[in-house]
Amino acid sequence: MKTALDSALFGTSSERPPAGVSLIDADDGFRAAVPGAELQVARRLLVARRLDLSTGPWAACDERHDHRPFGVLVVDGAILEATTVAGRPNAQLLGPGAMLRPWDLGSSELPSATSWTVLSPGAVAILDDRFLRGAQRWPALLTVIHDRLSDQYRAAARRAALCSLSRVEDRVLGLFWELADQWGVVRSDGISIRLPLTHELIGRMIGAKRPTVSLALATLTERGLVLRTDARSWTVTHVSRAVLT
Repeated sequence: MKTALDSALFGTSSERPPAGVSLIDADDGFRAAVPGAELQVARRLLVARRLDLSTGPWAACDERHDHRPFGVLVVDGAILEATTVAGRPNAQLLGPGAMLRPWDLGSSELPSATSWTVLSPGAVAILDDRFLRGAQRWPALLTVIHDRLSDQYRAAARRAALCSLSRVEDRVLGLFWELADQWGVVRSDGISIRLPLTHELIGRMIGAKRPTVSLALATLTERGLVLRTDARSWTVTHVSRAVLT
């Protein structure tokens, strides 16, 4: 039953929620932020526009279709966000649960450019005024957003630390363990990371050129620390973690 508060926040009964994805079903964090007794109400009211993405460049900053969008939630897939300064790109991977505001990159005196590329097909949800109205009823939703952004900040700090390591082999190994946290599948011989990671792409994420990355991967393979499983996956062996301690 819709309450007076529901009507005030989400509109009258004649107003149907937009077609899209239920944030309660799409994201475990949002589901945990809503009391169990109100999950059915939240499932109906917290609906966001879903945008399916295929591999290739994504003009993320053009997704400002809503009057006042709050942000973009990655629902599925892997998105590469690359920032280029003085012709040198530095990239990070965004997976399910990541938050971004591609139309609001801030301002800086340092000339730079940001682009997005979909590496693995997936989808994003455009969080608009409906999400903000939902957060008035369930404030813990904003805590989820805050925690996600904090996690992304810490991940960026770790990646910056990785890029400062002198040995490229250590940078590559550290990157694989970082990616394993989200995309890894534990197996008997190590942790499998199923992502289309080319040598050039790895270099963009650790601040190294492709030939140097190729040499580093050859060394890591010879030492039995990293294995190329197939064209779309790598395995970082269990013993390799001790190298970084």
